[in-house]
Formats: sequence, C-alpha cells, structure tokens
Amino acid sequence: MIPEHLKAYQIGLVAWTFLLALFGIQGLITVYLEGQAREPHRGEAREGSPWAVLLLVTLLAVELTFSVLFAHGLYGGAPSQVLALYGGAIFFALAAMLIVYRRCFIRDEVIAEEREDDFPW
Repeated sequence: MIPEHLKAYQIGLVAWTFLLALFGIQGLITVYLEGQAREPHRGEAREGSPWAVLLLVTLLAVELTFSVLFAHGLYGGAPSQVLALYGGAIFFALAAMLIVYRRCFIRDEVIAEEREDDFPW
C-alpha cells in the first residue's frame, strides 16, 4: 500500500499534512454551520419542518440499509474494502442525521460565565 521509494519521514509528513487538513476542513464546516463567535442567548426550539422530518426518515433508511449490508457482508465474507465502505457510509449517515436533528429540532442556548479556576489571568 505504501510506495517503496518513500522514506519514513516522508510518510510521516504526508500523515501530518492529511491530519492538519482534516482539522482545517472541520473548522471550516464548524464556522459554516454555527457561525463565528457566539453571543450568550437562549433561543426557542424550532418547529421541525416536514422537509426536515422527510430528510431524517431518508437518512434513517440509508443508515439501516448500510447496516444490513454491513452485517450481511460481515457474515458473508465480503472483502475488507467493501466492509470499510459500508462502515464509512453508516457513520456519514449517522453524522448527517445528528446535524439535521441538531439544526432543526433542538433549541439553541449559549451560556457564558466567568471562569473561577484560581489562575491570575
């Protein structure tokens, strides 16, 4: 899987590059979903629209479909690449379900308090 011409430090450099790129992408997604700095406030729960409910039901169907495929491939002796694809799809569907549920059905609350941790700064 790893080319023979790469040295150990080059492989480590590529791994760190991918890791830092992943953190950067996660930060960009967080800023996109939640905005910049949050001010202390308490918002009421949004009423779930029919589109949000439909999206959650669709994602649940995708989740269950890939779970059944994963279990069938696990006991049927499917190649590890196929199992990894099914497992990744399961977690992506679960993450999408959590994002939709958080954005559409849970009230928004930000509490800011002074820290009292006995440090002078």
